[in-house]
Amino acid sequence: MQISVLGELAVHRNQRVVQISAPKQRMLFALLVANLRQPVSLDRTLETLYGDRLPGNPARALRFHVSKLRSVLEPTKPATQRTGVIRTTPNGYELDVDPSTIDAHRFATLATRAADLLNHDPAGAATTAASAQRLWTGEPLSEFEYEDFARPLRTELLERKLCLDETAIEAMLALGDNEAAIGLLSPLTVRHPYREGLWSLLMTALYRAGRQVEALAAYRNARERLVEDLGIDPGPELAHLEHQILTQAPELLPATTGGIPHNLPPPVALVARDTERAALEKLIHDHRLVHVSGLPGVGKSALAIEVARELAETFPDGVLYVKVGTERTSREI
Repeated sequence: MQISVLGELAVHRNQRVVQISAPKQRMLFALLVANLRQPVSLDRTLETLYGDRLPGNPARALRFHVSKLRSVLEPTKPATQRTGVIRTTPNGYELDVDPSTIDAHRFATLATRAADLLNHDPAGAATTAASAQRLWTGEPLSEFEYEDFARPLRTELLERKLCLDETAIEAMLALGDNEAAIGLLSPLTVRHPYREGLWSLLMTALYRAGRQVEALAAYRNARERLVEDLGIDPGPELAHLEHQILTQAPELLPATTGGIPHNLPPPVALVARDTERAALEKLIHDHRLVHVSGLPGVGKSALAIEVARELAETFPDGVLYVKVGTERTSREI
């Protein structure tokens, strides 16, 4: 048996969905899931299900709904023996299932594991984060978003989802996938304009993608929202990041295997360019500034980026890739 909480509340058994159709039974089940392995008192259960409009015989009505739920969760057992999943406690009921059978708990476990992997294994963090994100099919207990009993679990899981998104994006940046990170961050900063961590990631991703002007514009946008809406300035970390971008601080760039920071695009395969590559490497060694020119499409950028990657270890302060010019006439430096 598997229980779905992320999105529509449902029970899955033998690759099929077992429906809990009655609204009161769905609410009761959601209440027990939100308080997994914790007794829920009769008074709290009745208040959640009925508020101040109790039925004539509240205890009998509640036993009816519990019995119906038990028949869904333990259909193969006789009615008198269906107490293994929904346990009767001295003053109420308790859902006693393995947390791993609930998608929300598996999601939280994977999200925590991804965060733990981030600093020493970004590729593993990205894979684990992707596994967690696949479990997220919708907001948790979405049909009960206005119910008090669901609010703590919903708040916790929504925050975990946002933290997971940040972890996944940090893994992307560590792996050099700057443009993909920007694509995810742009809508996130719109939906969460006061979350400075997202603005920090966006500024870093833009800078590493060679878009320094846009990175500084992102800071101004964040500051404007915080000042106008909340009356506060950005925190010291975000302000320090702006200073680092202005001064092109080497520590903003990810380190290569040898420890040299850079923001170069992914490598490309060069065919029959050994002569040009050797000549360019010698020019860079002998001169402070080297300009590569030629007709559009002949592979100037590919050659320059490949040589920059090969020579990165000879520049201990790092290698910075910057795209300059307008959208129509951009050039790579």
